[in-house]
Parts: sequence; C-alpha cells; structure tokens
Amino acid sequence: MVCAHAIARERGRSPWIREADNIQGRFSVDRTMLVLSRKTGEKILIGDDISITVVRVAQGMVRIGVEAPNETPIVREEIKDRDKTPVAGSTTSGEP
Repeated sequence: MVCAHAIARERGRSPWIREADNIQGRFSVDRTMLVLSRKTGEKILIGDDISITVVRVAQGMVRIGVEAPNETPIVREEIKDRDKTPVAGSTTSGEP
C-alpha cells in the first residue's frame, strides 16, 4: 500500500494542514489534518477496518459513505456540537 505522505513528498507538497493554515479554526493546535484528493468511487482507508468512499460530488457538496465496525461511533460534527449545547429551559434528568 502506498502511503499518502510518501506521494505528497514525491510531488514536493505537504499533505498536512496545520492549525495556522486552517481558516475555519475547527481543530486544536496539537492536531493536523491530512488532506487527500479523491474522485467519485475512490476510497480512503483508515486502519484495517474503516473505509470512506466518495459516493457523489455535485453542486458544491460531497456525499460520502463510511464503512466501519458497529461499535465505532460516526457522528456529523454539527450534530455532536448541537448535542453539547443545552436547550434553554431544559433539565438533565437522565431519562430519554
């Protein structure tokens, strides 16, 4: 398997975006983001048991498919952020 890092180095580029390069400021200083280009139908593999497939690209949106073990939580960022923000007037009772 060819490593994305090796390909980027071959081309004289860095595949990593650091905090200073991230204009949206979505990750902390101690993290970096690997940026890869993919075409429809191509996959990105994470470890041995997670794959991300580009399903469709249209009108500025990308539809992706994620294959992962059932015990791996997969959540959209905006949903995770929304769940952290308490709703005005609500209480935490521990009941669903």
